[in-house]
Amino acid sequence: MIIVVLIGLLATLAVPTMVGARQERMLFDYARKITSVLHRAQARAMGRGSPHLVTVEPGAGGRGVILLFEGTDPLSVAGPAPDPDTTNGCKTHDWSWTYSGFAPGTTDPTKRNEPIEGINLNQTVAGGVNIAADVTTLVRVGGVAQTALAICYSRSGTPYVGIGGTANQAVTDVATGLVVAAPFSSVLDITVVRRVAGLPVGTGRKVILASSSSPRLRPCDTSIPGCQ
Repeated sequence: MIIVVLIGLLATLAVPTMVGARQERMLFDYARKITSVLHRAQARAMGRGSPHLVTVEPGAGGRGVILLFEGTDPLSVAGPAPDPDTTNGCKTHDWSWTYSGFAPGTTDPTKRNEPIEGINLNQTVAGGVNIAADVTTLVRVGGVAQTALAICYSRSGTPYVGIGGTANQAVTDVATGLVVAAPFSSVLDITVVRRVAGLPVGTGRKVILASSSSPRLRPCDTSIPGCQ
């Protein structure tokens, strides 16, 4: 009986640690996927000769939605996919469908935009790990917290960044949006953390994008409130 009780106590003590470790691995996987989306956006932009847009915003659940689109040619002939837009750049391409008409599984009826991939952290299944870990995505540009980002890679691989309260504003705002952006010359970070009672806990993971380098994945640090 003593042995059984001891095993039960040890199991009880180990469960929270195991759950926390699982959630940390999940955060790392999400951050790695975000890094891969940015890498793919830049590589495809240069390889296909068309602008590629990545939108980052909270989404309906507030945890984070990251989507990648290719700017395509509306005059493409019928086929499996539209041709790349080799005429317009990040600021002149019509991205309106990406923030006003996109829904999973749909295509742009005007053939101006092609959805490539996405990450949706707004899991709605009750008891799902995103909810249990209270996952959230924090974005900053130049150290200043933002709500939504529009990151566009030109045909040469140069990043342009717009900010706003929504993806729409991050693209179209005449003061801060992509439409008026210069080549990106600052640093932005996209951090995935888990929360307890609304406060970030654990290490988290941070994707860093600087103007002069490819996206990098780093542990979260004390510059993010609550991160260790």
